[in-house]
Amino acid sequence: MPDINVQLSHAQGFNFNKTVTVPVGFIKTLKLNGEDLGADLKPKDPEDSTSDITAVGVMTHIFWNTEVTGALSFDAQVSKANKEKIDVARFSDLMNTSIEINFAVYDYDTKANKYYTRFHDGDVVLKGSIQKDAAGNLAIDMGEEMDNEVKQPENYWFRLTMVPDAESQALHVQFSDTAKTAKQWGFEQTS
Repeated sequence: MPDINVQLSHAQGFNFNKTVTVPVGFIKTLKLNGEDLGADLKPKDPEDSTSDITAVGVMTHIFWNTEVTGALSFDAQVSKANKEKIDVARFSDLMNTSIEINFAVYDYDTKANKYYTRFHDGDVVLKGSIQKDAAGNLAIDMGEEMDNEVKQPENYWFRLTMVPDAESQALHVQFSDTAKTAKQWGFEQTS
């Protein structure tokens, strides 16, 4: 089965340039440990560079093995304020490992000559929980050093891997502006 494994340019995400056509992605909303992280970043919308979007994070990588119960991994750059909230959650007991997230990855269609949403949630909140390894360690990490490539706004590396809740959700995959499909993520639990 093919994977979704995309390296994304956070430099392009933060400082959008119409002449650059590399993939970008954004975590638009994120609820961690029962708390909404602030959508305090204002990058340009790749599909309409005259308007901004609000984002919790500018992604640097995304991975999904396309299995129905497969983990979804995000690497992103987040603000200092969100770094602090993530650190508090990581160093607390984190009894609530539930995650709610909205995201979108954009790529450039050279035939249509425009950006399109390559991988996304269909503007529906995805529900899951932080993945645990065999020892019970949670797959959430936060960098300590400020990013060297993008100096303003101040931003920090963050990684989160989540698994789906026991419900049927959809992840949308596109290969161009017009070639698209959706794949199931998670199983509906029956009683």
